[in-house]
Amino acid sequence: MYSGDDVIGKSYFAFGNEIYFGNKDKHEYNNLVIKHFNKDSLVLYSSHQQTSVYQKIPDLLKQKNTVTNFTNKLLQLSSSENKLIDTVFFTDHYFLAKNINLQKKWSDYQYEIKKLNDYKVLITNSSIKFIIKEKNKNLYFYQFHEKGLHEIKVKIIESNKILNSEIKTKLKRMKKKRAYYNEREEISQDSIKN
Repeated sequence: MYSGDDVIGKSYFAFGNEIYFGNKDKHEYNNLVIKHFNKDSLVLYSSHQQTSVYQKIPDLLKQKNTVTNFTNKLLQLSSSENKLIDTVFFTDHYFLAKNINLQKKWSDYQYEIKKLNDYKVLITNSSIKFIIKEKNKNLYFYQFHEKGLHEIKVKIIESNKILNSEIKTKLKRMKKKRAYYNEREEISQDSIKN
């Protein structure tokens, strides 16, 4: 028998060839049957008749050394075919993203970088996760996809006045928004106490 730690309000337990996921507060559980596993993949079948395949992340994506710091830098992301995907800007806790072809405005996300078993994982609040890898002095993000990992080349680019202005405006709006929500939270907490 194996049991897992609390992961965002859920726990997992394994008995033989079944894994149970549950929410402690709601006493809801879902069992998954292990249909197949080998050194590279795990196939689970749920009680909802859904099959999920989990593949091992290749060891060659492990990053034992520190990677280039990209905080407060403008990055250009492109696919393996050198097709431009996004322009992004990272602060200490947020990153702004703008798809040049589809968006006129910057989207904002929270993020953190975790080191898990020598992998550097960029986790965002939009459920997007990347493995960060630096090789041959080039930075890459590897995004999880149904068909495996998708390689995204990261290039630090020089910002221009237009982009700088857009980023500064977006960061000011985010700061005002956070201040507003923090104030609302304080008012709510005060009303609960009284």
